[in-house]
Amino acid sequence: MASSAQQKPSSESDAPVLRDLHGRKLNNVNDSYRLPADLVERDRQELLHEILKSATGGLYLAREAVHRALSPSRDGTVPRVLDIGTGSGKWAIEMAKEFPHAEVVGLDLAPVNPSSDVPPNCGFILGNCETCLDDPSYESAFDMIHARFIAADVFEYRGLIQHIWKALRPGGVFLAIEGRPGSFNEHRQQLGVQDEDDPVS
Repeated sequence: MASSAQQKPSSESDAPVLRDLHGRKLNNVNDSYRLPADLVERDRQELLHEILKSATGGLYLAREAVHRALSPSRDGTVPRVLDIGTGSGKWAIEMAKEFPHAEVVGLDLAPVNPSSDVPPNCGFILGNCETCLDDPSYESAFDMIHARFIAADVFEYRGLIQHIWKALRPGGVFLAIEGRPGSFNEHRQQLGVQDEDDPVS
């Protein structure tokens, strides 16, 4: 089963994983992900997790496909789940509790600092999904791969999808939730970029 211990990214031997910027901790592995990796951000991610659970009616859509992919096999093969961009680890932890016979692995650029106990069938890997999934050891390794809100932080999304395809076992399921980035006012109208001296409209 997965270990709950963090692993160093393979491409970063002695480099620090986190860096300080204006009093907040940020990952030091990938410059495209600019959100913090601290307890305040973990709390925000967990609130978003609860909002998404409420909006989608649970941890995941396509319930039948997920249950079929994660059902115990007759040959004893342990079903495996990968959560790309696991963030707080909350989704991975809850999936491990719902499927105690499966191994659930959360992958993220920053160390996971869970707010709840991690079950023994759940673990976390420190690394970049764009480089980790390219490793041959990930080929046909997972029955389910899950990702939420990672598109804006991935340099080559089409390449990542190809790696995900290779990492899925036959009959595996890939579930992704992505949003439309932007800022909106109280009337749900998108706000444009303003210069510093422009009045707020």
